[in-house]
Amino acid sequence: MTVQTISSGVTSSGLSVTSGNALSVLSGGVVVETSLLSGATMTAAAGALAVNVTVAGGASLLGAGEVEGQIAVRGTVSGVSLAGSSGDSSIMSIRSGGRALGVAVNSGGVEVVFAHGVASGDVVGDGGVQRVSSGGVVSASTVDSGGLLAVHSQGRSIGSIVRSAGLEVVSSLGLATGAWVVSSAGALRVLGDVLSGKVARGGMETILSGGFADFGVMSGDEFVYGDVFSTSIGSGGSQSVEAGGKAFDLRVGSGGTVVVSAGGYIGESAYETEIAAGGVLRIKSGGSGYAIEVNGHATILSGGVATATDVGVGGYEFDYGLTSAPQVGGTLLVAAGGAVSGELLLLEGGRAIISGTMSSGEVADFYAPRGTLELDNLAGFHAAISGFNTSGQRIDLGGLAFASGSETITWAQSGASGTLTVTDGAKVAALTLVGTYVASNFQLGDDGHGGTVITEPKRPAMTPNSPAINHFAEAMAGLRGGRDQAFVVHSGGTALSNAPPLVTAATSGR
Repeated sequence: MTVQTISSGVTSSGLSVTSGNALSVLSGGVVVETSLLSGATMTAAAGALAVNVTVAGGASLLGAGEVEGQIAVRGTVSGVSLAGSSGDSSIMSIRSGGRALGVAVNSGGVEVVFAHGVASGDVVGDGGVQRVSSGGVVSASTVDSGGLLAVHSQGRSIGSIVRSAGLEVVSSLGLATGAWVVSSAGALRVLGDVLSGKVARGGMETILSGGFADFGVMSGDEFVYGDVFSTSIGSGGSQSVEAGGKAFDLRVGSGGTVVVSAGGYIGESAYETEIAAGGVLRIKSGGSGYAIEVNGHATILSGGVATATDVGVGGYEFDYGLTSAPQVGGTLLVAAGGAVSGELLLLEGGRAIISGTMSSGEVADFYAPRGTLELDNLAGFHAAISGFNTSGQRIDLGGLAFASGSETITWAQSGASGTLTVTDGAKVAALTLVGTYVASNFQLGDDGHGGTVITEPKRPAMTPNSPAINHFAEAMAGLRGGRDQAFVVHSGGTALSNAPPLVTAATSGR
């Protein structure tokens, strides 16, 4: 092997290094218009400069020196620094078969990875740009403050790390897998696809219209104008679903927040959104959500719509807009101006406070032995009440102050339902109950905070059309029940008539 050395202070131009030979450029040395043929090696020490280098397939350019101008790579480039010169950009083109390993792309430097080219472990600094063209692949790129990683159509980025004030942009049909935005003001902007991305606190990801993100982990901020699936939002993380944005299969943990703006949408029957304890959901006017499991806090603002929410034990849903067909095992508060449509299902221990409205044709259904329906706007409540048949169920009339002996109660049966009327002087509450009752079935009491509570300590006779019989028959037929609910009744056990669908099991030794 012949090794040619370019010493400090020496400039050499037009060198061609052939197979089996080597060129060593020492600190302070300069080479211009150099060609490395297949099998050739060039080493540029720190402080060395190479301008306009062609690296053929099978050739190598190594070292910690700086390269400028036009660098064409079909072989291997490792460890060098790419920078602009005198205000002009320097371009390193990684062509088919070419590899760039650990290249530092500095101010004025542009690294372009073409089809079948590969770059790995490169660092894109302030003013530097790394572009991934169709068919090109970059992996483990680090984008520092002021740097840009641009993934173009059909290009791919794997495992990139975007630091403070760095930016990664994924264009339409581009793909980023495992991108990690780790620092404050780092950003990932997506028109294409992002899989398994992670945004740390202070970082930002924007999924633009037509963009797609899947299996993301969010402790920073995500803005959604496209589609996102299976995002987990942790403490300090937030997701803003903007007009045209859709988010499915969300998991919002303690300290995480999701905000749905006008034209945004979250949830789907097959991809339920879960708001864990300590998590927060806000649906703004014009925003909507479907199939939301609330174990934390959900707020539906005026003009917002939530459909098929499932408020779990310890969960709170505050509704200033419209909630449709909610299931309540925690607390549902429908404020003045808010409304409930469809069937309101009160699960075990659930509490629904209605200061808004429920129209005639809607149903508030006691579906477990214990639950509370609090009516603080009697004039706006016109729904029917069904399943009211155990002493643990309460209808709280917030508009009627309780005074023992001053209130009267009457019942008027009409077919399969009737009207329960509670009168307190000039104040009258008339409620429609589904089932067969008599006035003596009901008892009035003090609700403990200034209102009147109705309980039903005496179970009504179960006629063929009574809600208890109907609930039991529907349960046995598997036609009734909340999502994913089933009770197992062992031999010798008892099933409540208003329980969810039953599964019977013969069990010995119990």
